[in-house]
Amino acid sequence: MKIELAEPYRDTERGREAESLLLPCVQCGQCTFTCPTFRLLDDEWDGPRGRIYLIKQFMEGKEPTPDMLELPAYSLSTLEGRTLSANLQLHLDRCLGCRSCETSCPQGVRYGRLLDIGRELVEKESPRPLKEKLARRALRAVVPYRYRFTALLRTGQALRRFLPDELRARIPQRRKAGSWPDRPHGRRMLIWQGCVQPGLAPDINAASARVLDRFGIRLIPASDGCCGALSHHMAETNEARAFMRKNIDALWPHIEAGAEALVLTASGCGMHFREYGQLLHDDPQYRDKAARISELTRDIAEIVAEEWKDDPLHALPAPQKPRRIVFQSSCSLQHGEKLNGVVEKLLKRAGFKLLPVRYPFMCCGSAGAYSLLQHTLSESLRERKLETLLVSRPEAIATANIGCLTHLALASPIPVSHWIELLDKTFQEADSQLRGNPEPHMNPAPANAHSLHKERPVSEAGTPRSFDKNDLSRKNKGMKTTTRIVSLFVLLMSGQWPVAALGAHPLLTEDTGTQGTGHVQLELTHDLSYTKDDSTNTRDQRINTVLSIGLTDTLDVIASLPHDRQTDRLASADTTVRGVSDMEIAAKWRFYDEGALSFALRPGLGLPTGDDDKGLSAGHVTPSLFAVMTYAGEPWTFHVHLGYTRNIHDGTDERNHIYHASVAAEYALGESLRLVGDASVENSAIRSGHPNVGSMVLGLVYSVTPNLDIDLGYRKGLTHPAADSVWLTGLAIRF
Repeated sequence: MKIELAEPYRDTERGREAESLLLPCVQCGQCTFTCPTFRLLDDEWDGPRGRIYLIKQFMEGKEPTPDMLELPAYSLSTLEGRTLSANLQLHLDRCLGCRSCETSCPQGVRYGRLLDIGRELVEKESPRPLKEKLARRALRAVVPYRYRFTALLRTGQALRRFLPDELRARIPQRRKAGSWPDRPHGRRMLIWQGCVQPGLAPDINAASARVLDRFGIRLIPASDGCCGALSHHMAETNEARAFMRKNIDALWPHIEAGAEALVLTASGCGMHFREYGQLLHDDPQYRDKAARISELTRDIAEIVAEEWKDDPLHALPAPQKPRRIVFQSSCSLQHGEKLNGVVEKLLKRAGFKLLPVRYPFMCCGSAGAYSLLQHTLSESLRERKLETLLVSRPEAIATANIGCLTHLALASPIPVSHWIELLDKTFQEADSQLRGNPEPHMNPAPANAHSLHKERPVSEAGTPRSFDKNDLSRKNKGMKTTTRIVSLFVLLMSGQWPVAALGAHPLLTEDTGTQGTGHVQLELTHDLSYTKDDSTNTRDQRINTVLSIGLTDTLDVIASLPHDRQTDRLASADTTVRGVSDMEIAAKWRFYDEGALSFALRPGLGLPTGDDDKGLSAGHVTPSLFAVMTYAGEPWTFHVHLGYTRNIHDGTDERNHIYHASVAAEYALGESLRLVGDASVENSAIRSGHPNVGSMVLGLVYSVTPNLDIDLGYRKGLTHPAADSVWLTGLAIRF
């Protein structure tokens, strides 16, 4: 395919690479009928041939016209009403990246790399709507970080029994990891932990360690975290490269110490690690190390196939009744790593009766973040995949990738497991027989296997109830419940990204972050202040309860109820007053959010609910309005807070109008610890004394989990009547 690059791409590295990738394509169409999205939507632009043509037109800067269409299969009808860049972005977003087309291409076109380049370039040309930006940023802020994701998952699991049945079924039950052998062996290999697998299925790597321990190999857990694939496939190239460099730095000491291989049990991560050398080839500092990492990357199936010797020591007894299973070969395993057939041979050798699967090249619809960002298409692909997997009435489904496992388990009526768990279980059963113990019940899946829909209705043929094929391309019809569920999960993660930029207690300055639809934050604070003048030492304790409820993604309603205990130490006696202070109800609306900068308005209303007879109430309604700005950088975050309070009163000793201004800064000392500082000034409500109240704050905020913060701070009063000193402690819980 000839291409005439437009000026922006001519004589650039990306342009030259794209040209070399496009040249081998002859538009023959052999890839089209192995493409899952083409088979689903029957639209040429949602197949690899059509996408390649759109990439070519985009890099030439030419909008497709009827006279330019090279094939009768191409039609402009589904492209009308959008620009070329918007069309390209739409159809590349719908691409799974499964690489089935690469397997079937007679010309060897590297479509996967061309897809990456197309996404990266079109992302710069076609800005996304704010809602899409927030969803994608939320995913990138939570999923690649093991502890953030696991904390979110554990919260859902803890609340699982209180949720509606349909939502409860979407949250996997917690699984135990089992024992990890630590016997000394002369041979050592690293095993990648990943970002979501330790939380979702911790026993996969533990089972791998137990299996390789039989072969005289000790598996050492490598650094946890994301391999970079999520960011890479979302066109966040710089972020992906940062993950890759970080991983190389963490792995390199082990490699220098003699680790034989980097073992992957998630084939999606394995495929990405194998491409480190290519993706960092232009980085002089890391390219050699990246190439070495790619050379050492091995799927667990490769290791077991090499080490499982055909000798009596490792032989397994023939089962009395072979267990009937099907193997779902993940796209990354068969098309990306080119390991088709390896796992199948191992499972047959272990005594399983491997049932045939129709259309084994078809994707299940997981594809990393695809199941969240394109959930309707993803669910339709899963339905089709389960039809082909269940038609032969298997007892269990085995797979080789955590994404496929979790995605299929959400809808499968039978257990879904990683194949290494089945092999480990088989070895354990064989050991039990050799020791003379009674043979346990030969369950085809380990105890930890995912099976969330045991009650799911099936047809007489053993397959799930069929779906209307005419509804596949209509995104909302018949899928409203699941869409809401997936949207709720996205929103739950979306509520996490502002956490790193909270300007809450111990600061006076507000932030622009909101909780997200249906989510709640409960904040408990304790302020202990000391003030000394000529005749009195005042000790004041204030306990405040603040409840924030997310009505929408950008709108919170807030209620606060403080309780005061004030002690005046006089020369003659101590006087203590305690009681409830005025309640405040408020709202916070984040009306602008673009990149690192966001703005919000916070109207409030103080209600005279305090103990007026004890001097703890203003005695009147107090309306207020505050404007907030947040700039969330890395590692610095800044907040600016400007406000006005209408002080309604009858006397002449108080001011009617009170203005407030404050600025705060946060510095990330690590992923979980922030140093915070604040300076504020506002008019004093009392006319006598200093006209303004000023103070400064210094504190720390520690995020125990993404949903739990604790803070400690110290506030120094600069003018009277501000307290001389205040010690601040707080706890914030989000759920």
